[in-house]
Amino acid sequence: MIETLLKSDETLQQQWQPVFRVFLRKLFALALVTAVLLAAVSFAFNTLMWMLALPLFLAAFALDDYREWRQRRHDRWMLTNHRLIFINADDSAEPVSVDLNQINRVRKWLWWSVQVKLSSGQTISLLFLPQRDEIVAALQSSGAVDA
Repeated sequence: MIETLLKSDETLQQQWQPVFRVFLRKLFALALVTAVLLAAVSFAFNTLMWMLALPLFLAAFALDDYREWRQRRHDRWMLTNHRLIFINADDSAEPVSVDLNQINRVRKWLWWSVQVKLSSGQTISLLFLPQRDEIVAALQSSGAVDA
């Protein structure tokens, strides 16, 4: 299948896919921020309210985020010598690609994603990928401008 996506003068350099432990990293970070913010607000009012509200908020976030994981778990990012290609096997849409010369900036974002800024002003997020430093370096060396 990969061969059918590539143009005749393209070669596949790397490919990446989401990893569940990186998704869990995001879930934990958001849970920690939620707990701290709820604690700051509720200690001013009532500690019991914080103890009751925290599990409800965390459960709501976990369920919503798990839905996001189910949507993103089959994402595939392929880096060729000419393009960055996105495919999701669960989506009936055609694969999307961007020419490497359209990439203006690549950077790590938070603890679970890599952001790619395009010359059009659009930003693409590559979510839940391990080894973000290596991904940023690969994209930069393949045609992106600055980090």
